[in-house]
Amino acid sequence: MHAAPFAFHAARDLKDALEVLDMSPGAAVLAGGLSLIPELRSRRRRAALLVDINNVPGLDGVTALAGRPGGPRPVLRIGCAARQADVLAVAARHPGHALLAAALRTMGTALVRQRGTLAGAVAQAAPELQMSALCSVLDIRVTVRRAADTHDRAARELFAEAGPGPGELVTAVEVPGCRSGEGWAFLRAGRRTFGAHLGGVAVRLDLRPDGRCRGARIAPFVAGHDGAALAEAGASLCSGPVDAPAVRRAADLAARTVRTRSDALASADYRRHLVRVLVRRALVQAVDRTRGPSGEVVS
Repeated sequence: MHAAPFAFHAARDLKDALEVLDMSPGAAVLAGGLSLIPELRSRRRRAALLVDINNVPGLDGVTALAGRPGGPRPVLRIGCAARQADVLAVAARHPGHALLAAALRTMGTALVRQRGTLAGAVAQAAPELQMSALCSVLDIRVTVRRAADTHDRAARELFAEAGPGPGELVTAVEVPGCRSGEGWAFLRAGRRTFGAHLGGVAVRLDLRPDGRCRGARIAPFVAGHDGAALAEAGASLCSGPVDAPAVRRAADLAARTVRTRSDALASADYRRHLVRVLVRRALVQAVDRTRGPSGEVVS
């Protein structure tokens, strides 16, 4: 099947792109095109106009920034045309962005990562894919621009609204990393390279020097769940030691509170069991990553 007819506009600069999008609310933005092109060809999506931003200068940068005020969390600011492979290359060089790098390595093949954009994966707002969990665990923010205004917002809000609104363009993604001493884990089940997986989970864990938990974020990405962090499971770890009983309690809470659905790959019950297993394993990995060579918790 071929795409329905559409007009094409190659934007000269960002102002040009925003003005065209503002005048054409039904327009689609072309950057990587890994999700857009298949949707157009299968006619699951129709667009009267395609706005190509690939030649707009200044949208493909990946910049490492100092942490936000109040905490030394490293930050990557990523332009909307930056390819996933370029983001991965930068994240892999910074220990604070190891969680982002681990997730990116599971996003398709090397060839796919050379074409796909990270901003596109966020703007796609697919809760069953990796970026939904990372948005919740890392507090990722996006810069959204229209012809008349610019605003920053939590990337999680895009998932509630199924992506940017008419005339809006996600021009940058800001990804905080993990502080020194924080533990993290990213696990995914299944061998599929493209599309939905059986399921997965991202975890960020902050322990005090005495081993007690300051805070925990646990977010699964699985069919049926919206990608949000499981607040009850994370809260169950706080203020106490993250020992084997605490890990089991958190994993059981995660399985009880996560929303799952059945499809051709797995049943809803299987996915709930999978979340329990992955959360337990991820928390063990995250605790291990908080410990230095001597076995002491790194503060």
